[in-house]
Amino acid sequence: MRIASRTMMLATLAVALAIGFSQAQSASSISIEKPFSRATPGGSQVGVGYMAIINTGSIADRLVSASSPAAGKVQIHEMAMQNGVMKMRELPDGLPIEAGKTVSLAPGGNHLMGPP
Repeated sequence: MRIASRTMMLATLAVALAIGFSQAQSASSISIEKPFSRATPGGSQVGVGYMAIINTGSIADRLVSASSPAAGKVQIHEMAMQNGVMKMRELPDGLPIEAGKTVSLAPGGNHLMGPP
């Protein structure tokens, strides 16, 4: 395994453990499953993290921040089609996590991004 891919996997796990949520819910109502990232292409200045965020509580929540010791800054991003073109943008107000729902951060969709 390349050093960059090992670093990103560790960073993704660290991000999963350091996610900030906006509501004061019980820690047991929000869980993270299957965190992963892919090896970054040579010369890439950013890494991307994916996971499933599960809210088993009865109150909606919001992913408002993430951090990692392997990245100076981690941003929450979405990808969406606009006029037939896939666009990526930061979600400065975070990502809603509805009560009783699972939100997937996956390739081609919502994800976490930061420099390696």
